[in-house]
Amino acid sequence: MADDAAFDETEIHTLPTMSTHSQRLVELHGDWRDLIDAKARGLAASAFAEAVRDLAARIVAHRATLFDANATLQAEHDASARGVSAQLEANQDAIKFCTVMLGEMRAALGLTSIAAPA
Repeated sequence: MADDAAFDETEIHTLPTMSTHSQRLVELHGDWRDLIDAKARGLAASAFAEAVRDLAARIVAHRATLFDANATLQAEHDASARGVSAQLEANQDAIKFCTVMLGEMRAALGLTSIAAPA
C-alpha cells in the first residue's frame, strides 16, 4: 500500500535500550511493527483499529511506568549523580519513543487521538 510509507517509524536500533524495562519497549515496538505488517498483508480495517487501540493502551501503561520510575529516581536520589542522570535521560528517551509510536498509531487510524479502552 502506498500509505504504508507513512508508517516508517523510528527503527529498532534507535530504541532507548538503557531505559527502565527496556525489553518491554522492544516488545511493544515489535508488536507495532507486526501490526503494520499485518495491515499491509490485508488485515481488516476494523481488526487493525481494535488491535491498535489495545496496543496503544499497553504503550500508555508502559509510558506511565517510565514516568513513575523517573519520579522515584528524582525523589530518592541526587538527580545530578552520573548514574541517576543517565537513567533519567534513558527513561525520558523511552517516554518520547512511546509518544512517537502513539502518534504513528493515531496517524495510521486517521485520528487526532486514540480513545482509552472502555
